[in-house]
Amino acid sequence: IYVKYMRVSGVNMHELVRSAEFVLADSTRVTAWPTYAHSSAAYLERLGIPADHIIIAPAIDPTVSRTLANAQGFAMRAKEDNVRRMDVLSLGVHARRSRKMYRMACGDGVTVGVISLPDPDAPPGAWWKSVHGWYKVVKEVAGVPVSSLFEADEAVEER
Repeated sequence: IYVKYMRVSGVNMHELVRSAEFVLADSTRVTAWPTYAHSSAAYLERLGIPADHIIIAPAIDPTVSRTLANAQGFAMRAKEDNVRRMDVLSLGVHARRSRKMYRMACGDGVTVGVISLPDPDAPPGAWWKSVHGWYKVVKEVAGVPVSSLFEADEAVEER
């Protein structure tokens, strides 16, 4: 069973996790990952990237915006590690809004760039030829005004 959001008396229980385990069908137990960030780190390790080269920065409360939640989680870690410059990797049409959210979350002390990765579902110059392309472009166009509602100070000070 996977629990996406769990709150008890308004507290996000995922933020309190100290450790987690998977109990497999044969009753063996293996270390589990409480967040997508931990899951991604485990995947990178399986691909051969040494664990000491991976820094986990979980998202904070993605109930409003997953992008902002990821940016806030990163901003907290960036502040701890004194990061002053970074690039956001994002798919196609989402890249611009991702950069904006990371800038807001990180504040003026961090220079944020963006690298837009090609999106096979919405290729540049041909996105309009597929339903997936239309969906992604319309979703991003609708997301721009919503992302403008967030104030930079709130994004930094809340966490």
